[in-house]
Amino acid sequence: MRWALNSLLFAIFALSGCIAFPASKEQTKSPPPSAPVERPLVDHPIVKPDQVSDSNAREKASQLAEELDAEGRQ
Repeated sequence: MRWALNSLLFAIFALSGCIAFPASKEQTKSPPPSAPVERPLVDHPIVKPDQVSDSNAREKASQLAEELDAEGRQ
């Protein structure tokens, strides 16, 4: 009778969360930390306002678009 009562109380406490069971060894293993990803340095042209003229506006516009794309990828 005492064994049954103790078993019943143990089951009630275990189900209510009063008794914590140890985690299995498989759950405690965490994956190894991954190496940080380094972004490659992009050598892109830097367009400055004093470089733009009427004769090279299209060329500088494409260089500016390349520069913005390179900054967006970083």
